[in-house]
Amino acid sequence: MKAKELLVELDPSKLGFPRAHLPIVYLRYILHVFSYMVNNMLALTIFLILFSFCLNLFCLALCT
Repeated sequence: MKAKELLVELDPSKLGFPRAHLPIVYLRYILHVFSYMVNNMLALTIFLILFSFCLNLFCLALCT
């Protein structure tokens, strides 16, 4: 099989989805990763606020 025939075999329209739909798939993937990162950052921020608050109370209890 020649390289040119292989390229014709791998035509995106023959794979079941047109080339125009590829950016939409990538956009959905990027949005999914972005929402996952935002959720992680929110959870870490809340944890750090609570942790610093508890640490502050502990230090106040030690100092007084």
